[in-house]
Amino acid sequence: ARQLDAAQAELAWRLMLASTDLNGALHIADAALVAPYRSTAWARRRAQVLEWNNQPDAAMHQWMALLRQRITQEALSNVRRLAGNLHSSSGLIAYWEARARTGGMTAGDWLEYAQALENQGHPQQAVAVLRKATPTHPSLLGPLAWLQGNMGETDASLQTYAKGLKLGALDLRASIDYALALLQAGQFQQARDVLAQTQQARGTDDLRATHQGLLADIDWDLGDTRAARAAYASAWNAPALRGRMKPYQVERFIVLTQQIDGPAAALALLPKAWEIAPTKSLAMDWLQALVKLPSLQGLQDWTRTVFAGALGEELKRDPQVFAARSQVWQALGRRREALADLRAAVRLAPDNRDDQIALLWLLLDMNRLDELRTAFKQFAPGLQRAPGGLEVQAAVAQALGDLRLAVALSQRLYPRKRLDTLWLVNYGDLLTRAGHAVRAQAAYDQAWRLLRRAPAAFGTRKPHLRFDDLLAALRLSYGRAPRQAQQHIVAALRARLRSGAVPAQARQQMDAAIADWLLHLDTTAPARWWLARAVLTRADRQSIELQVALQEQDREQVRDLLDAGAARALTPIDRVEALRAAGRPMQALRQADRVLEQAAEQGLSSPALEALARQTAQDRINLADRTTLRFASQQTDAVMRQGPLLEQNITLAPGLRLSLHVERDRLSTRDASAITGLPPTWTDAQAGLSWKHGILDFGAKIGRNTALGNITPLELTLGAPLPGGMALQAQAQRHAVADESGALLVAGRRDRLAVTLTKTFGRFWASVSESDSRYATRLGSDLGTGRSTQAQAGVWLRQGEPDLALKVLGYSNQFAATGTPEAFYARLNPAGVPPPASMFIPAGDDAYGLGIALNQLAADRYSSHWLPFGELDLLRSRRLGNTTGINLGVQGPVFGGDQLSLQYQRQQDTTGLNRQWSLQYRIWFGP
Repeated sequence: ARQLDAAQAELAWRLMLASTDLNGALHIADAALVAPYRSTAWARRRAQVLEWNNQPDAAMHQWMALLRQRITQEALSNVRRLAGNLHSSSGLIAYWEARARTGGMTAGDWLEYAQALENQGHPQQAVAVLRKATPTHPSLLGPLAWLQGNMGETDASLQTYAKGLKLGALDLRASIDYALALLQAGQFQQARDVLAQTQQARGTDDLRATHQGLLADIDWDLGDTRAARAAYASAWNAPALRGRMKPYQVERFIVLTQQIDGPAAALALLPKAWEIAPTKSLAMDWLQALVKLPSLQGLQDWTRTVFAGALGEELKRDPQVFAARSQVWQALGRRREALADLRAAVRLAPDNRDDQIALLWLLLDMNRLDELRTAFKQFAPGLQRAPGGLEVQAAVAQALGDLRLAVALSQRLYPRKRLDTLWLVNYGDLLTRAGHAVRAQAAYDQAWRLLRRAPAAFGTRKPHLRFDDLLAALRLSYGRAPRQAQQHIVAALRARLRSGAVPAQARQQMDAAIADWLLHLDTTAPARWWLARAVLTRADRQSIELQVALQEQDREQVRDLLDAGAARALTPIDRVEALRAAGRPMQALRQADRVLEQAAEQGLSSPALEALARQTAQDRINLADRTTLRFASQQTDAVMRQGPLLEQNITLAPGLRLSLHVERDRLSTRDASAITGLPPTWTDAQAGLSWKHGILDFGAKIGRNTALGNITPLELTLGAPLPGGMALQAQAQRHAVADESGALLVAGRRDRLAVTLTKTFGRFWASVSESDSRYATRLGSDLGTGRSTQAQAGVWLRQGEPDLALKVLGYSNQFAATGTPEAFYARLNPAGVPPPASMFIPAGDDAYGLGIALNQLAADRYSSHWLPFGELDLLRSRRLGNTTGINLGVQGPVFGGDQLSLQYQRQQDTTGLNRQWSLQYRIWFGP
């Protein structure tokens, strides 16, 4: 065939086609393309016969070769057609390169060009193409920004989005992507502003529903309920968008409508909402609205609507639904129906303590004693530790006549109920029935004191008390209040009676209370009252009240009694304690100084004076300002941190302190096979306020931490004493620094809720803590969750200086690595690929063991001399076997009023070795 001339080749070509010999025709075309008479016509013939011969890929490349020689409409159309059929990115790229050279490209054309480059693995070229097209087509700024963000160029992406927003060139898709990028960067308000400005942008109904829903969700997260409701309402009121709302958005819209416009407005929306998003939570919201606005017709409509369909069949077996509907029946006054629903709830969930408690209360209210006795016997063993279980057991025992059990249970309730007036009156009645007259009188007196604290309780003709409190006040008033005050209470009750707003049961209670009061208005009542005044002087009575208030830690009562002169009856040392309890630390310090000076002049010494001196010194430290400078070398598995820390604590007012914290560490890796690509520095800045109000301690911190990404940690703390000598510490963190692993330390963040309970029994002490955490990368991707339970119990072998303690301890840490980190964090993985979540989330572990502690009482307090401190824990770990925890140090003053400490800590856990050397200097100054 190579020896054919042009005419012979043309004839051979036609013969081959006529005989449908496509292989022969292809052979002729191949020969013609290397012959002297070769031409583009033969190249086109070759491309055509290749396609006819079922070789479309070769045909496409032939057309691509023709396109490179000369751009023709025929070559363009064939390359695009074949590339599309073959899903060939290279073919599309060739097509769009040629199209770009010819000009006249639309925004859609440029976008397809960029997509072809990205699909072929050339994102940088795609960015260049879009950047070239944006001056003519600003609408491409959104896709350009998205592509930059997808490549990890976050700052450039945000800048491009901002430019598109300024030019009004962002459509709905781009504005949503912009907002999501801002959310990942932690810029919630900015994301909200972007969505608010682009509500009229171009886009489909699906995108508009997503856009509006995201705007509303951000408002919800920011706590702007009215803005969130308006955004949800905008989607709800648009027929094209309503059906595209997500179920949780419909539920939020209903909840917000009820909060802002009331239950009637929510009930009007709920039938339509159920058509769109029938869920259990929406059914429960519907019932809650009916509780606030009871309606028999409304409840019937709910039953007919919600119980229809497949979901209805499921809800008919849900105990929570029956328990919630029982509340509606009770609001309607239909206690039989309420009882039936509560029975069903208990039958469906026999271990649900809340439903059992609700059933007992309802049986008690209905006075069904036989059924109450049976239910009480069945439920009592499981209610011992349930919230609210103790109270209902005491009430049921009293109703069933088991006074001994009722008194025992009520004694356990008293620490929690000592400020509940009505409960105290009932407690007094119970004690009276049980024959404990003195204790009953104490309960009545306590209730009376609480009633007297109410503003304008008895000083006007119209006491400002609730109806139940008025009844209690009348019952307790004889022998405790002047005749005129008692008459004011009766007048207030009669006014309530005349108003017609008192239910029948309340009218009976009122009549009984007034009758009881009238029976006590005899000549002996004033005599008893005057006798009480004669027996107890005003000073003695105030002294007793002040001591009670100090035991109850009632700051307001202590202040009132001190202002009235009650401190005169106290010893000088007790007077200091009273001033501290009243929240007057400066007065307490002056009083303590006078006591100590007089004791020194007289040469007196006692354990009480020594304790006063120690506490006074510590009080001065607590009120003083403090500066701390520390240098530490810290290892968290394979990540090393070294650098200085500066901390300033300033007392703004007694009980109110400001803390400032700045730290900058140099990062390095101790094992490049475990983690690599660390940023050079790790910086942390925090500002916090702590406030001690009475028996409560509040704290709040906000900060900024920079490592492999930035986070803004927020922390709230609460400390409070609990009944029974227990203490509570609660903590809530959002976007906090997470140090459970080295990867988390530099690239992660943590949301955590933690609660710690402690109790001291003389020399013995115990503590237990529970925390739940959720982890994410600093860019926002979820990593997993963690739960930790820790417990300690110990005994002080010596509480003087040096103190020595022996303890048993244990913990259980459970972690779940369920997320997927962003590709951005591939730099941390020595393999160079995106790391798994397990690189961040450590393995769980359980451990128990023994420990010994030296000078722990003085470890974080000022000391006038040098002393060592430390802890040694010997643990048995489920994963690691035998392991130890070490904390050793020494501290003491240098110039006086300061403290230098050197400390070493070491612990082995499932993430690796954690240890720290630190050198710290503190100085106190101020009052």
